[in-house]
Amino acid sequence: MNFDHSSDIAGQARSNHARTIELHVAETPENLESTVRGIVAELDPDMTVLRITSFGEQLRERFNQERLMAWLTSIFGALALLLAAIGLYGVTSYGSSAAPVKSEYASPSEPTKGM
Repeated sequence: MNFDHSSDIAGQARSNHARTIELHVAETPENLESTVRGIVAELDPDMTVLRITSFGEQLRERFNQERLMAWLTSIFGALALLLAAIGLYGVTSYGSSAAPVKSEYASPSEPTKGM
């Protein structure tokens, strides 16, 4: 593997093997797996292709934990909303079904005693 640019010489000192090869293809990468493996084997017989994945698969793997945290947050938020609704229903139901409280003050329509 030869490096053309002077900035790539430092990379050549670290490793002579490609870690990632990016291909832009019209087909799905699974259909090209045997072709890619054959070409890489022709270029360097000691280099092995570990796996071939599409961009979508890489995104799913990369954001799997974030997706799980978002899902759990949504579930706990819905549970909190449900518990708050049940609590409010219980408080209003208890308040409306309890015996009416008599006021210590006379209402304006009742005559006052003692005058």
